[in-house]
Amino acid sequence: MGNDDTHDDDWERFDDAHWGVAPDANESGADGHAQRPAEEHSDHYGDGFLRPALADVDEAAASGAGGAGHWVTQGGVLRWQADERDDDDDEGTEAPLREEALSAWAADEVDLPLGAPATARLRAVRAWLARRRLRETELIGALLLERRRLTSPTSTDDDADDADARPTAEAPENPHDPLALALVEAQAAADEYETLLGLLDETRSHVGPQAALVEYYLALTDRLATLAAQPAAPASFAETVLFAEIERQPASAKLTPANHSEWEGRASAALAARKRVEQVTTAEPEDD
Repeated sequence: MGNDDTHDDDWERFDDAHWGVAPDANESGADGHAQRPAEEHSDHYGDGFLRPALADVDEAAASGAGGAGHWVTQGGVLRWQADERDDDDDEGTEAPLREEALSAWAADEVDLPLGAPATARLRAVRAWLARRRLRETELIGALLLERRRLTSPTSTDDDADDADARPTAEAPENPHDPLALALVEAQAAADEYETLLGLLDETRSHVGPQAALVEYYLALTDRLATLAAQPAAPASFAETVLFAEIERQPASAKLTPANHSEWEGRASAALAARKRVEQVTTAEPEDD
């Protein structure tokens, strides 16, 4: 049987555009037909099963999420895409505390996505603690201004500068002065938040981000137990908060209203911090 080269005529009638493959004029075989490397074929997808996998599309980025970490799907695997301040590694890059205190991470009702990693939950606790400390500091400033206004209504600017230079925890002449007691309580709360921030960083450095919040919660419980044993603590505090009886320390001197205010500031800060940890680590509802 002779070769009539009818197949060459079929190739001449082949419509490249219809099949989604553009001929390459620079590369051709000896017979004048276009030749392409195998890897170039992978860049062209038709309407069938060769289309790009849906799992390779960054759905979260396409929907406008970002800036505070979000979920993405790549290669059929769902993973957390962290921002520069919420790294998945053990070290992480932490933002300045004041910046975190003013961010959405510090909101009382933080909206963490389902399955958010431990680093994101840690950041939500750290930012919230920084925000509460900042609020207490601002409250101290407001109380100092009010005390200066009440005690020296005709003070000059020089007098105001001298008042700012004085310590913030001056003992009041009247031990029952509500303004002075509020100052003591706010200062104690600010100091407690500062301590709890340091405790959180220390805990993360010691056990890593995955177990940090568990260990931190236990440390907060120990801190509350210590506060419950202090003479200024109410008799029912340990049983109400810790569901346990704790022997209280005897008072070495008569307790003053300032002692009670200081205890209230520290205890309220520790309780609020423990509640924050519970909030960001609450178990997610299972699908029915």
